[in-house]
Formats: sequence, structure tokens, C-alpha cells
Amino acid sequence: MDAQEVTQHANLIFKRLTPWFKRIPNTRYRLIVVNDVYDHCYNFYIEISRKLTLTRLVPLHEIDDYDLMNLGLILKALNHNCQLPIDFRQFSDNDKRFLNGSFH
Repeated sequence: MDAQEVTQHANLIFKRLTPWFKRIPNTRYRLIVVNDVYDHCYNFYIEISRKLTLTRLVPLHEIDDYDLMNLGLILKALNHNCQLPIDFRQFSDNDKRFLNGSFH
């Protein structure tokens, strides 16, 4: 995956995320990255949770390039536009440490 593809993925995720991020008081927003081991891809979601309501998980994008290095580059590019906390699901502890270090 080249730099242009990384930027395209990051911009697409940010574009799809923006309408859901409304900055409502007492609302928590979080970016969720899921390692889909069955389909060999990474899925991006925005999690919206408010007090006394159900948590909503909205799908944003799927990346078919199943490479951890490229995912780190996409997260780094996405982090320039978006400062939401990121939660990694279905990743090993080593992979989580690697990904956290790739964009902080």
C-alpha cells in the first residue's frame, strides 16, 4: 500500500466519521478498530454512548489489506485529523502495543 492509498483510506474514514461526531454534552465518542480474523480485514466503527441510553456502533470502513504496518500508517494519517480515543478489539497485546506506538 502506497502513501496515496493510506491517505485515501484515512480521509474516507474521517469523512464518514464527521457527520456522527456532533459534540453532544455527556456523550462519549470512540473510534473502534476490529481485527476480523475470519475475513482477514480490519473494520472501523464509531462508538457513540450517552448516559442512560443504548450505545450505538456505526460502521465506517473496511480495509482489505490485512497488514499491521499499513494499518499503523492509516491510523497515523487519521490521527492528524481526528483526536478520538481508539479502542482495538480482537488484537493481541503485542499488536495493540505496536499500533498504539505507531500514532502516538
